[in-house]
Amino acid sequence: MYMPAVQCPTLSNPTNGAVSCSSRNYGDVASYSCNTGYNLNGYSTRTCQSSGSWSYSAPTCGVVQCPTLSNPTNGAVSYSSRNYGDVASYSCNTGYNLNGYSTRTCQSSGSWSYSAPTCVVVQCPILSSPTNGAVSGSNSYGDVLTFTCIPGYTLAGASSLTCRADGTWSASPPTCELGQCPVLTAPTNGVVSGSNSYGDVVTFTCNTGYNLVGSSTLTCLSSLAWSGNPPTCASVQCPALQSPTNGGSSGSNYYQDVMSFTCDSGYQLDGSATITCQADRIWTDSAPTCPPVQCPLLAAPDNGEKSGENYYQDVLTFWCHPGYELVGPSSMTCQADRTWSDNVPTCARVQCPALQSPTNGGSSGSNYYQDVMSFTCDSGYELDGSAAITCQADRTWTDSAPSCPRKNR
Repeated sequence: MYMPAVQCPTLSNPTNGAVSCSSRNYGDVASYSCNTGYNLNGYSTRTCQSSGSWSYSAPTCGVVQCPTLSNPTNGAVSYSSRNYGDVASYSCNTGYNLNGYSTRTCQSSGSWSYSAPTCVVVQCPILSSPTNGAVSGSNSYGDVLTFTCIPGYTLAGASSLTCRADGTWSASPPTCELGQCPVLTAPTNGVVSGSNSYGDVVTFTCNTGYNLVGSSTLTCLSSLAWSGNPPTCASVQCPALQSPTNGGSSGSNYYQDVMSFTCDSGYQLDGSATITCQADRIWTDSAPTCPPVQCPLLAAPDNGEKSGENYYQDVLTFWCHPGYELVGPSSMTCQADRTWSDNVPTCARVQCPALQSPTNGGSSGSNYYQDVMSFTCDSGYELDGSAAITCQADRTWTDSAPSCPRKNR
């Protein structure tokens, strides 16, 4: 009797794989394979057995898995899974740049493509020291550069810069500018010249009539302070003047000051009433004096004399020659208003006692000093005594008055 050949069931391709066999007869072998990225789980071949069944169980195709990935230092890696074809993405923390590929793919070999990238700190451009200055610090992300200037120079700009995440500095590099000392103002009554940069010298001068008190020059030091205090301009002084004797003065002796002079009552100013202190320390004139005022010159009275001066408070004394007597004051004083205290006296002739004519006679003449009295007798009478007598300075006659006795027969 004819027996048909044993056949095994038709085989299905495993998911993500394939099976191949030439036939399904007893003894035939079926070979299994998986698509790229999948691994065979189970036997790769099955044999059609006499029982009409395939040996072993059908294998499966499991997806290939790559190893777990670690975060790079200062960065992170992210992926949904580690299966074949999955992509891992790398990123770096702020201030760090990725060195390598930013993505890796899980390969069919079970390994990730490429090498793992690294996160390298961002570098800002290297900055040079400013002219006349220095810089310290490094240029990595977050680093701070500090700038300083040598003495005598000041920083124009930020004294420190920070390296930012985008590789730029937080500000433009500063410069070192020539330092400036405080601006100096001219002293009162003076002038200042020069500039105020480091090393500069300013010069001070005073206006005419003023002297410099302090240093005439100051230097701007590296500390940006001046080498001393600014000077002042003091008014020059003329020699001190005393008030004139019998007078007074007011004012002071500094440049352009005016001294005023006055005299006491009875004294008159001889010289300038005001003088001014000049820039050369010399007064415009000598100090005046206060001599006494003068009263008008007086002549001695006729037949008299005077003595004394005609200055204020001087006393004039008057007297008369012998035979004359003073009519009026014997003295007068020169007053402050240049007038005498009284009128000038006169010298009147003295008078001798009045004489009567002798009995039986007559007389003629007067009785003033140096006058002569003449006597005569009537007829029949004769003169007994001097026929003429003179009035003397002491108010006496040179002789007694005569008489006229009768003539002897």
